[in-house]
Amino acid sequence: MTKQSVWVRTVMLSSICMLFATSFAVTNASTDQVIPGGSSNAVFLPLVLRTVPAVRIESGSNSSYTDSKGNIWQADTGAADGEIGDFGNIAIANTSDPRIYQTEHYKLTSYAFPVVNGNYTVRLHFAENFNTAAGARIFTVNVEGTALPNIDVFAEAGGAHIALVKTVSVAVTDGQLNLNFSASAGQTMINGIEILSP
Repeated sequence: MTKQSVWVRTVMLSSICMLFATSFAVTNASTDQVIPGGSSNAVFLPLVLRTVPAVRIESGSNSSYTDSKGNIWQADTGAADGEIGDFGNIAIANTSDPRIYQTEHYKLTSYAFPVVNGNYTVRLHFAENFNTAAGARIFTVNVEGTALPNIDVFAEAGGAHIALVKTVSVAVTDGQLNLNFSASAGQTMINGIEILSP
């Protein structure tokens, strides 16, 4: 290898290193100070990747549950009111985790969960385990300002004891994710809640 080719390779490697040093923001893990890229005093420090853990609630349950994928669902928490019930080991179609749908929080008006501001995907889990006809229970869930109107779980799922999941994407700006429930027929209800970072 000639001296010239060695020099060219060295210059190219130096340029690549400078690109990485000046193009990215770096977080100091000990102080949480962000050092913007392009600083003449660029320093390489450990990068901190911040992830928001998922929140999973088994509505109506007094104990936690680990689902078939290894996810932990907390016991019911965050509701302002309502009542809870457990239907026991009944068969639930359209799910690998019937336990989520065997417990229920009903007659409720709201849930509130403290979260970090940001964007979330919210999955609401339902199964009609009480009524035996369409139209007996119709309600609306408002998730952080986005309405899911006129939910008839029996009609939408295709009968009783069948899992139904509703998904909505929302943005939280006040440190709290709110769910509000109102019924136009029968009583409000929910079986499970997932709050996930997109």
